[in-house]
Amino acid sequence: MAGSLLRREYYRVLRRVLLPSTRHGPPTFLLAGVKHCSIYTTDPINHKEPTFNKILVANRGEIACRVMKTAREMGIKTVAIHSDVDSNAPHVKLADEAVCVGTALASDSYLRMDKIIEAIKHTGAQAVHPGYGFLSENAEFVQKLEDLGVAFIGPNAAAIVGMGDKLESKRLAMAAGVNTIPGFDGIVKDAEDCVRISRDIGYPVMIKASAGGGGKGMRIAWNDDEAREGFKLSSMEAASSFGDDRILVEKFVDNPRHIEIQVLGDKHGNAIYLNERECSIQRRNQKVIEEAPSVFLDEATRQAMGQQAVALAKQIGYSSAGTVEFLVDSKKNFYFLEMNTRLQVEHPITECITGVDLVHQMIRVAKGHPLKLSQNDIFIRGWAIESRVYAEDPFKNFGLPSIGRLSKYQEPLHLSKVRCDSGVEEGSEISIYYDPMICKLVCYGDNREEAIQRSIQALDAYVIRGVTHNIPLLRDILTEERFRCIQKGSRASRCHPREKMELTAILASVHLKNELRSRVFYNDQRSAGNTKLPDSWDLVVKFGEWEVPCSARLSQNNFEVTVDGTAVTVDGHFDLASPLIEANIDGAHETIQLIKLGSAGDVRIRYKGTAFQSQVLTQAAHSLLALIPEKPKVDQSKQVLSPMPGLVKTIACVPGDMVAEGQELCVIEAMKMQNSLSAAASGKVKVVNVKAGDTVEEEQGECTPVTTSRIKDQLDRTQFISRMVITTIRVFSAAPLTLFKNYSTMWTRREMQFIFSVAKTLSLSNETKYQALEIYQRFILSYLDSCVTCSKEDLSNDKALKIKARKIQEETTPKALACVLIASKLSSNKSLFASTLASSLSWLKLHPRDICIYEIQILKHLEFRCCKVSPVLEYIGAAVSVAGLWYGGSDPFTSKVKGLDIKRLSAECVQETAVELLDFVYLNREQVYEKLCHFLTGRPPRRTTQFRAKFARVLADRMLLAGSVVVAAAGVLGGTTAVAPVVASLCFLIPVTPKDLLIFATCILESVHCPIPPVCDLLHEKLD
Repeated sequence: MAGSLLRREYYRVLRRVLLPSTRHGPPTFLLAGVKHCSIYTTDPINHKEPTFNKILVANRGEIACRVMKTAREMGIKTVAIHSDVDSNAPHVKLADEAVCVGTALASDSYLRMDKIIEAIKHTGAQAVHPGYGFLSENAEFVQKLEDLGVAFIGPNAAAIVGMGDKLESKRLAMAAGVNTIPGFDGIVKDAEDCVRISRDIGYPVMIKASAGGGGKGMRIAWNDDEAREGFKLSSMEAASSFGDDRILVEKFVDNPRHIEIQVLGDKHGNAIYLNERECSIQRRNQKVIEEAPSVFLDEATRQAMGQQAVALAKQIGYSSAGTVEFLVDSKKNFYFLEMNTRLQVEHPITECITGVDLVHQMIRVAKGHPLKLSQNDIFIRGWAIESRVYAEDPFKNFGLPSIGRLSKYQEPLHLSKVRCDSGVEEGSEISIYYDPMICKLVCYGDNREEAIQRSIQALDAYVIRGVTHNIPLLRDILTEERFRCIQKGSRASRCHPREKMELTAILASVHLKNELRSRVFYNDQRSAGNTKLPDSWDLVVKFGEWEVPCSARLSQNNFEVTVDGTAVTVDGHFDLASPLIEANIDGAHETIQLIKLGSAGDVRIRYKGTAFQSQVLTQAAHSLLALIPEKPKVDQSKQVLSPMPGLVKTIACVPGDMVAEGQELCVIEAMKMQNSLSAAASGKVKVVNVKAGDTVEEEQGECTPVTTSRIKDQLDRTQFISRMVITTIRVFSAAPLTLFKNYSTMWTRREMQFIFSVAKTLSLSNETKYQALEIYQRFILSYLDSCVTCSKEDLSNDKALKIKARKIQEETTPKALACVLIASKLSSNKSLFASTLASSLSWLKLHPRDICIYEIQILKHLEFRCCKVSPVLEYIGAAVSVAGLWYGGSDPFTSKVKGLDIKRLSAECVQETAVELLDFVYLNREQVYEKLCHFLTGRPPRRTTQFRAKFARVLADRMLLAGSVVVAAAGVLGGTTAVAPVVASLCFLIPVTPKDLLIFATCILESVHCPIPPVCDLLHEKLD
């Protein structure tokens, strides 16, 4: 409370001192690094002015947070509503109170008027701010609030009805003297009626929802077929998003500018306009980049548009913040498009250039206060650009949604004049149920060029991991010459020669710094003569379609990288533990995002908006890489796969149907957008793998339109993992293989010749050659076990296994494993062995999870120990007092498991958390490993051991708890294979043996009085 009062007094003093210079715009330093900032007002908040005591915000995400910030500045308490999947969302944490109003679907929560009204009564809220979307333009909701005696922070119901209906709004606009677009003034009855009307108007036409907004329910049609499809999809989207499937048709203005006027009215008949915003950069009829003011308008056109917008607002008695949208052609003729009777998504850029806090004004007007501002008080100062950061793949159908968890999230608030309006945080889930917006990135400058440059810097410094996002597209737009210069021109090359050299130097420098750090961390010089660092490195940097040879040397902590005879100097004073690398390249400051850093030369960065997956290799490693065949691509041309995760709305075919090329097969809905999937070729539908109402993942097979094609396997999660378990168990229980000479008959002359020739080229010893063959032999045995089913007969039939082993051996080559061994011998970093193994085995069509298991198998079970198990595993072993062994005994962990009160977990709770925990175990393995490495390297040497033990113990306990709940789920749900995920995942994440894990499973299942699954007995038998 004291902190809040201090902040208010601080800003009050600032306003008093700076009022003459900030009358027409915000102080520039007030914009610096403020998240959800609402202090953009020229008129200070008057805390003596009567206002509401408590406001309920009927929305979620960034707009809910935005409203709550201003309400808090005004001293108003806030109430958040949320669905069950949003219970831990930032807007819930920010509010003073929170009420759950339903399940995940918006129609069952944020659109439930009855539930929201119950929340209003329960909390005693005096007013409701709707934000945008959901119920923000629902006249019925406004009327119910009025009947309840609760203020609606927005216009009255009559204004919403008039402007919410596209047909009625057009009539009202014409009556107010506003220019309108030619079109059909009635309601379109069906698809054929839509075609007839479109022909009368003349193609192209815009088909859009009468009650729509925000780009939803809109389609452009250029012919009859597109008119039919557009009517169908638009009406479905309209019904889903607005509960009103009425459609209208207008003439499409080709290549227009989308410019809107912000208006503000009160209940006393006053109305003003706060100048314009240009929103011409759109995808799927939804805005992507907005700016204020518009570079296209002159003062006369701006004034004419503003006057017409105010005339319309007064015509309907508008009393709140609203937006009148226009289409402007190349000759500056403008036509009324619609009026949004709510706060716009892009309102922050108007706040930046005018200094008016629109949320503050909306609350004042709703309370009945008149506007304090007149038209003469509104000026334009500076330039603001808003970039909408979405969780979507901009290069898939121009913006397919992406779902997932934000594993890393860092906003660029360290930059000046940057504002981030977001409703997420690190760990937040982006789901299929709501809009995929992550943040509104607003950048301010004294002029347009400064605002653009600051936006580019902010996008480069914006760290988002876990979902695909559209930052590359946003940066491309901002750097596009036509956007910057407002004139037509050819698109700039993606990577100029100078940028190519800089990129090569960055990748080489990051890799070399990691290598140098690894030498210190792992302390793994294989011989005394290898402790001296080389004077220079000859490297090959592979990224995209390029393979760039270069040389590098370290000079006074600077990396000097020579590419094509040109030297590029990279300042080496950067931190690999940070996701942002702030480096000087030839004296110029650059921000590079470090996405992934592998020990086998794999470096993934984001440079100037583009993500680059690269490999930095020595000359010798590069020559060996050419010997490894590439994994063949699976032909999926005859399958119809979902391009995004979503909900199946309709299925338009059944097995046996004959379909034509381009015929619609099904409709997928994600984040309130409808997407039609069509047949890529004519044929006969063989199988349909989904039904209406199913949730599908990205690239999940929907149907197969050609009978000869092969359906993509959709393996059950537990069945798939059980096969992985058998692989692990078989290798754990197999008798150790001793000398290669006892098994020399298993090898063909061709395989031996290959390995020996490679070893000869590199001058390797005979011991190394035989080690390569032994690795390959062990791989054949373990690979065999991944091909058998989980049954007692298959495991006990050793003769059949050996026959199959010979067959697999004959069909493969030892190239991958030979190169793995050779790479490990050439490296001073023991972890390179495992990393190279993973990449080398990929061509054998192995699942990445299988590769992880093989990695641990070989590291643990090779008698000659060409390299040790990762030090991280050794630290965890030491943490549980098992000195000398990398794996832990059962006693310490068994006692922990027996102490778990699993009985208190309900079956429903276990079922819901089991899959999430399992995903955490698999998907976070690498992340946990990297964090542990960074943690260990960042501590003083004399305290390293203490921190290692503490951190490792926490990690082990967390993984054990995850595995315990999964095992409990196996018993509670009566599954026979669900115990497999524990053995498959925890055998390499927690320092325990499979035998220990089975003991844990038995203890837990017995504690909840559940029968032991048959698979447990089978695994016990094999391990014994």
